[in-house]
Amino acid sequence: MTAQLSLSLSNRATRKRVGPQLARRMMAILAARGTWVKRKQFASYGLTDRQCRLGRECSHGRIIVGQQGFRLMREATAAEIREHTGFLESSIKALQSQLAQAYRRSHKQLASKREE
Repeated sequence: MTAQLSLSLSNRATRKRVGPQLARRMMAILAARGTWVKRKQFASYGLTDRQCRLGRECSHGRIIVGQQGFRLMREATAAEIREHTGFLESSIKALQSQLAQAYRRSHKQLASKREE
């Protein structure tokens, strides 16, 4: 069993240093298992949900996410890859919508507040 990483991932420098390590660790686990791995299964390897998200983010597209969990892109089917890219596109659209709503709602509030 490997040692659990217990670092604050809110610090940008820590994320930049630890992220690639997490990605390599996740890819090794995924390669050994050869199938989808859920976050709960990664927990048995000492990885938290936040570490899984950071590891996938730092994998530069090598790890995909879907309803079944995480998987290496090279082992995924075409349908699984399309599901992953569709998930990313819908997430981006949802965030863009939230940002537009925040801009609309905050415009009046920001105009009435003084800069500190």
